[in-house]
Amino acid sequence: MSITEEGLKSFLETFIKCKSNSTYSSIGLVDMFGKEKMLTVLNQIAFTIEKLKQCKQIFEILPSIGHVLGALGSTSSLAIDQEISKRLLECLGKLHFPNGVSELETTSSKWVMNLISMMLHSDSMLDSRTPERDGLLTLPTSLGFSERNNLVRLGKEILSMKKECGRREGYGIEIKEEQVHKLCRLVEPLLPTSYAGEAVNYFLEYVGNSVSMPTFNERFLGTLQNSLDRLSNDVVCQIFQFWPFIFENLLKEAVEKCLLKIQNLPELNEEILRQIFKQEIENLANRVSHRTSLVPMIENSLQLLLICDKPRQENFSLDLILAVFVDCFLSLLKNCRTVERKDSI
Repeated sequence: MSITEEGLKSFLETFIKCKSNSTYSSIGLVDMFGKEKMLTVLNQIAFTIEKLKQCKQIFEILPSIGHVLGALGSTSSLAIDQEISKRLLECLGKLHFPNGVSELETTSSKWVMNLISMMLHSDSMLDSRTPERDGLLTLPTSLGFSERNNLVRLGKEILSMKKECGRREGYGIEIKEEQVHKLCRLVEPLLPTSYAGEAVNYFLEYVGNSVSMPTFNERFLGTLQNSLDRLSNDVVCQIFQFWPFIFENLLKEAVEKCLLKIQNLPELNEEILRQIFKQEIENLANRVSHRTSLVPMIENSLQLLLICDKPRQENFSLDLILAVFVDCFLSLLKNCRTVERKDSI
């Protein structure tokens, strides 16, 4: 069934009234407006666009279509509803003309991509850990939306921010909190992808020049720490340099894993301890070994291990265990550097 321009206007007027209602935030817009009503209108829009086909005809007969789809797409609480977001993207896909030559087709396609990008990076979507979020992230590829586009957008955003702040060579920049938040939202979806290294490089190159340490949310930092295995040693070292506590977290996790391994052993001696420690921390030591600027941070983190509050252990001296752990890490670090120097000769 088709929809008319009058029908679009009526829907938009009712939708805006519901959104501005004081009870909207407490019961949710979908429940308040009616999910079935939204899906019906989106189905009618998709049917009408498909029937008209031509870009010029679509916007001549339904001039309010951009207002309606834009209002729905910019309402983040709708974007995490799987059925609504899927139907909305289907409608937007019909207004995307990858081979379009007219100015109207180009404008429509660009608008569609910008709206989808905004949907993907809304706060509600990033806070959501549901299958709906993953489903939305995969749908726009049919419109030419890709991880590569995300990386390009990140680069353009950083370039725009650099121009805005008017940075002079040799001087730090004052980065606004909303800028950091926006960049984190662009970087986070790229961390599980093959573009993670480039994304982190772009990001750190900019925020690393801040005159003061910006504030980062825990979700972003947690995702970053979980993505280290996908990153090169150079990028990992940059992360440790900027966020030393991430390196400290990895050390603590390694200690905890080692303690679990040794607590039930019938006997302990230094040789056994070193074998267990080596298995757990050799990779970490190797990753930081080629960045000499990290040495003070590494030594400080290891010292913190020795002086931190320790849980009581009945069957061994934890102070002694940690001392061997620290010595083992430093030995591995030294060995890795020696091997690197020999390989470079």
